[in-house]
Amino acid sequence: VEKGAGTHFIDFSEYPLQPNSIFFISPTQIHLLQPSEKPFGTAILFKPEFLHFIGLSEAQLVESGIFHDFDHSPVLLEEQNIATLKHLVDQLFDLQSSSNLALIAAYLKVFLLRCMELKADAQNDFRRNNRAQNIVYDFRKRVDHNFQKKHKVADYAEAMHLSPNHLNEVIKKHTG
Repeated sequence: VEKGAGTHFIDFSEYPLQPNSIFFISPTQIHLLQPSEKPFGTAILFKPEFLHFIGLSEAQLVESGIFHDFDHSPVLLEEQNIATLKHLVDQLFDLQSSSNLALIAAYLKVFLLRCMELKADAQNDFRRNNRAQNIVYDFRKRVDHNFQKKHKVADYAEAMHLSPNHLNEVIKKHTG
């Protein structure tokens, strides 16, 4: 989002639509833009198969938190990041009618890797500032990796050095 204001609903959660922000939305997510001021920005769409072509997997994007993360809040970009990403997007758009898929793939890969890095930085800042969200994040990561083996809250609580009641309370309070 380069300009504009309003609200972006993603999976029934509300996020501010504001300049210098970037949202990551997968095809399975429900989203709705409700602008209060006409937005201007760029959307980049690609099929999951294209990830294999550029040497990335869906798992890498999921692990990075770009797609399918419980926190869909936008990454707010700093000036130096805006210039870098804008340059990459401009290059992608200049190449959109090109038949040189390898070059398009290279720019998209660099763009996604840079976004993964920015998302990780934003998540680290967020987690550092909020203990309860750290617990939620840690729990969700553990469930994603162990759901086939561990089925009880007590199993996760023990691994996280928490009581099952405390883990249950935190999860209910912060995820609904």
